[in-house]
Amino acid sequence: MEMKALVIGSINDTGLIGLAQRLEKPEIHYLLIGSGDAAQLGKYGVSKVYQLAALVDETSFAETLVDLINKETYSLVLAPVSKYFKTAIPMAAQKMSAPLLVDVVDIKQVGNAFAVVFNGIGNRAQVTIKVTDKAFLMAPPTRFKPSENPTGTTTETLQPKSVGAIKVVSTEEKPKGRVRIEDAELIVSIGRGFKKQDDLKLAFELAEVLGAEIGCS
Repeated sequence: MEMKALVIGSINDTGLIGLAQRLEKPEIHYLLIGSGDAAQLGKYGVSKVYQLAALVDETSFAETLVDLINKETYSLVLAPVSKYFKTAIPMAAQKMSAPLLVDVVDIKQVGNAFAVVFNGIGNRAQVTIKVTDKAFLMAPPTRFKPSENPTGTTTETLQPKSVGAIKVVSTEEKPKGRVRIEDAELIVSIGRGFKKQDDLKLAFELAEVLGAEIGCS
């Protein structure tokens, strides 16, 4: 069964195409971030390139990516490892209720499912997990090398969504306490010498007589 995979990255992150090529006859698309000759991706079998001229904030990117995935019905989304994508990709995965696997080293298609191998347990073991639905994978592009498989490539400019990362839902006035120590003329200070409840009672009585406030040191 032919699977559709989306590789995300700059023009220098083509190594991830090599990981996508491990599927059985995959249809590979590329979300190209920044400048670069999109046509050259065709030599690695990329049939369609979406070009995003510049990065947007992580929240906006995640929303844009989710819309693209829903439009194209990708089975796999592959992204490089970077601070930016470590923030944006989990957002997209969460919105789609899809698994995210990081530090991937291999993938194998088994019918309509995938066996994904990734480094785990502090890089002391390789873990294999079966994925039966769409999934997000992250890995260093330099770990893989794509094979040449020239094909015709179409290019489309992707217009990103602009989503504010912070939305004010409501505002509430901070509750005011009964006492403002900084306004007090006299303060009766309670410290470690007050060992019993009766001692505290004496301190409050003294503060009342003096017109002072209670403080704690």
